[in-house]
Amino acid sequence: MKSMMKLQVVGSVLTAIPDNFGNMNNLEDLTIGGVYKNFPISFTNLTKLKYFTAESSLLEGLPNNIGNLKNLVYMSIEAGLFKKLPESKGGLVNLTELRLDGNQISNHRKLITIKLVYCKKILDLSLFLK
Repeated sequence: MKSMMKLQVVGSVLTAIPDNFGNMNNLEDLTIGGVYKNFPISFTNLTKLKYFTAESSLLEGLPNNIGNLKNLVYMSIEAGLFKKLPESKGGLVNLTELRLDGNQISNHRKLITIKLVYCKKILDLSLFLK
């Protein structure tokens, strides 16, 4: 499993992600669905990860050290209970696309403040202006 580069788990009822999940050192593309609430801390050991999609109606958040995923260029969080991104998201220096669909953070009518500081990779503000 350590040599795996792409993993797609869709249409499942995955209720938990194992603690040793971050041992897949070569993983570059991850799509994972289910009804899990969180990711193990080891998830941020996937430092080669470039594309990440999480689909879970129960997902509450991401590990605080998500900024360790410096190679991440695309992240999509489709989660009903997801409320905020961890502070370390600023470490995602190569992120070019962030999608926050179907979750509590994407209800833009309730947003009061959007702070974009030193976001040199942001090319499209349409996400925030809907």
